[in-house]
Amino acid sequence: MGRFLRLAAYLVSTLALFFNCASVGVFAAPQEWLLEQKQESNYLKVWLTEKAIAIATEPMGCHFVVKAPDYRVHCFRPKEKVEWVGEIANFNSIVLTSPWASIDPQQERRKMAKEALSKRVKVGESMICGLKCSKYVVRNTESYACDDISVAEPILDFYKRLVFSPRLGSLPLRCYSYTRGQDLKRLPKSMSFQIDDSMLADLRSGKLLKLDTTSCKKIPYNPKDFEVPAGLKRKVDLIEVSYSPGQRDQIESMMDNIVFESKVGRESSQNRSSGKSGGAATSRMSGGSDSGKK
Repeated sequence: MGRFLRLAAYLVSTLALFFNCASVGVFAAPQEWLLEQKQESNYLKVWLTEKAIAIATEPMGCHFVVKAPDYRVHCFRPKEKVEWVGEIANFNSIVLTSPWASIDPQQERRKMAKEALSKRVKVGESMICGLKCSKYVVRNTESYACDDISVAEPILDFYKRLVFSPRLGSLPLRCYSYTRGQDLKRLPKSMSFQIDDSMLADLRSGKLLKLDTTSCKKIPYNPKDFEVPAGLKRKVDLIEVSYSPGQRDQIESMMDNIVFESKVGRESSQNRSSGKSGGAATSRMSGGSDSGKK
């Protein structure tokens, strides 16, 4: 009898230990990180777990949430109570900031195929904010990818599109870009008033710091950090959310001025050309008349 009781007690304690370990493994809170970054003229505050990311931007003012299971992009402005929701494939930093940009699915597939074939060369290691990073050179970029933070592939894809970094396999903490730039004074006269996608080109030159992480720390997991506020009005166009009404008015005013100035420039150029051709024609006509008199 005593032997049976000891065996039963052993089985009970073993099962209790098993279920306790299983519950810890299954229900353990995700590891959450808080990062502060500078990306061009914007400051990013990033809350991050393996399967979720939330970002607040300043001075742009828009927020992002992407999380499992659907990994859809939620871009919203809490103050104006508006949001845009879409697939990661329909999002990048260009359509976020340019009223004229759009994503062509075929071009996007070609771009992804090209990225997959791009040679990613690890050239060293470094420490950024206490985190171990691998240094990579991809095309004209130099990037530092974090080895200590595990992130799901859809989160990496979204983040890469937002900060415009190459595909690195882990979270980029610092990115440099090498560009030759372009001297506006050397542009052909025919391009002086041309307005097209080239206006989005970076005219700076040299080694440019595109992304930098200034702070990174672990914080207690809080699911509210990854919640989208309720009561937001859904917008069809991302640009209606990425910019505030005041920012959109400034852009429209700027574009009106550019179009007006380009029109004035073309008209004055055409007037000068017609004046020269008219003067030449008059000279030829008067010359012909004089010769007739002679």
